[in-house]
Amino acid sequence: MKNISKALAVLTLICVWTAAFIAISCSNNSSGGDTGNDSSSSENATSSRAKATGKIGKYAAVEAIGDIVFSDGSVEAYSSGLTLSDTQKAAAVAVIFDVAGKKGVGFDLLSNVTLEQARDHYSSYGVSGFASGWYVPKKDELMTLYNVKSAVNGALEKCGKQKMEASGGYECDDAYAIYFTDGTSVAINYDFIGNACAIRVFN
Repeated sequence: MKNISKALAVLTLICVWTAAFIAISCSNNSSGGDTGNDSSSSENATSSRAKATGKIGKYAAVEAIGDIVFSDGSVEAYSSGLTLSDTQKAAAVAVIFDVAGKKGVGFDLLSNVTLEQARDHYSSYGVSGFASGWYVPKKDELMTLYNVKSAVNGALEKCGKQKMEASGGYECDDAYAIYFTDGTSVAINYDFIGNACAIRVFN
């Protein structure tokens, strides 16, 4: 009887160890699978984009906030780890802030100007590949830009350009100003002095 009891005790211990090993293995496999799937999804989001051939940028069209548009119409996707060549930095013309509208903000940021001065300046503003079509944004457009300013400023920095972080209000074509410090909007008159930017649609 004693031998049988000892055998049963050993068998029970083996079963407990086996169950614990199986549980740990399943947990590790589950965790590893999730990580792999997340990585795959992230890679697929970029790899599914239409590629540009013989262009400055890697992609053929605008598809994401923070996309950097080049003078030949090609695009580079913004990421925190992105590094642009000197050629790409020189050819960059805008950063996308509105994917649905395909709108991007240019790099020619003004300060200490009235709304009328900003309108006059941008009416003749142009860059290589996009010589016209730039304008002072309306309030709803500028608020859309403010809401994604983190990604936009990150992309601007990658291009070696000035970020949109001035303390004064950025002027809107419909006589408002939006403060990028906190998103506050105020009505302005003809003698308001503030900052300005130009935006454009990139089809």
